[in-house]
Amino acid sequence: MEDPDLFGPLIKDQETFRNWKTFLKALFGLPMDLRELEALKKFTGRDRPPSGQVKESYCIAGRRSGKSLLPKPARS
Repeated sequence: MEDPDLFGPLIKDQETFRNWKTFLKALFGLPMDLRELEALKKFTGRDRPPSGQVKESYCIAGRRSGKSLLPKPARS
């Protein structure tokens, strides 16, 4: 997601997309740095991230929140 050749036209300012990356890391059970863990706690109240990939997630996000830049999940 940080490769400017792949996502540069979509994500011009990586800093503004930081919380979405934290959200995606939580969904897929990926490791997080201290700053991401702090954001996770701030927005979810969780002290630690999920231990693995979650099966389902709901996200309430307003207009212009950047959600259309996220990859669409595969339907099973």
